[in-house]
Amino acid sequence: MNKSNVLKYVIPIIAVLVIAESVYLVNSLISSKDSVNKVVDIVGQDYMAEETSQEKVMLSVVSDAEDYSIGSELTVNVLMVSKEELLADAINLYVSYDPTMAEVSDLVAGEGMPKPTFEKISDKKNMVVMNYYIEDNGLAFEPGEGRILATFKAKILKEGELNFDLSTGIEDKDSATMIVENSTSEAVPFSVSNLRVEIVK
Repeated sequence: MNKSNVLKYVIPIIAVLVIAESVYLVNSLISSKDSVNKVVDIVGQDYMAEETSQEKVMLSVVSDAEDYSIGSELTVNVLMVSKEELLADAINLYVSYDPTMAEVSDLVAGEGMPKPTFEKISDKKNMVVMNYYIEDNGLAFEPGEGRILATFKAKILKEGELNFDLSTGIEDKDSATMIVENSTSEAVPFSVSNLRVEIVK
């Protein structure tokens, strides 16, 4: 996937206070005359895992699907954009979801990513998990470069709020999304934009 295709997934990240939430519209009303199902809106929810002034990375859960009707299947991507040069030793992704709202399948690494150390779709923990541990000099990211870290399919099962949220460990410390920098061996501060879709009849 070339850079222009990757960058179309980028959702602008708005600076906010620590753990404060900011909801914004990322798509207009989607409806179909041939279907009784329609989408009211698609919203993203931003919050900071660390102080805004220290933020180095933006993580987004995104989909460019046009059909959000019940029974349709979405392609969901976890996108990372680095604000500065970065060498990552490890990337741990945890995306929570409601298995009664969507059936998740076909979890794969993003194009150009190394082979994951661990990957799993867990209906028991309601979590999509993908972990990378990079040997030697780490995985390089250039400033402003957008890269898809993971991709999976999600089949919409019923009406309601369909959420795919990157877990930051606030509720479950064992399921904390984390990026570890090569030079410091410390976690990199990042912001998050989650995918939230309201499905109604």
